[in-house]
Amino acid sequence: MDYAEIYAKFLKKFLKLKAPLRVIFDCSNGTAGLVVKKLKNLEIDKLEIKLINDKPDGNFPAHGPNPMAENALNDLKRAVKKYRADLGVIFDADGDRAFFADNRGRAVSSDVIAELIAKNFSGAVILNICSGYSARESLDRAKRK
Repeated sequence: MDYAEIYAKFLKKFLKLKAPLRVIFDCSNGTAGLVVKKLKNLEIDKLEIKLINDKPDGNFPAHGPNPMAENALNDLKRAVKKYRADLGVIFDADGDRAFFADNRGRAVSSDVIAELIAKNFSGAVILNICSGYSARESLDRAKRK
């Protein structure tokens, strides 16, 4: 059974793009690359995916497994500019954390991402101690609506 493909098909259900989107995914040589490759192979309408550092390698040759480490986003930022992408996404080694770069290759604050999610999501949310005030406030406002 191909669990990466099953999960990719599950994720596809949530992708309802209104406009074309070009996304660079930096998988940090971790396991997220297995799933994102399957997602790319599904050829989702209006979505163009480019992968970097997608081959799982426990030595993490590209930049290490932690996307919060200094310089970890450098490959992603360069790729976003090179391919004129709309968005860049970098995962940690096991794919449970993601960080983002905008269309100009600039890192996007996690609080800004939380605010965007709050505008479009009404389910339960778990925040950690690193979450800033604006993320908590945005999620609280969204909950009150």
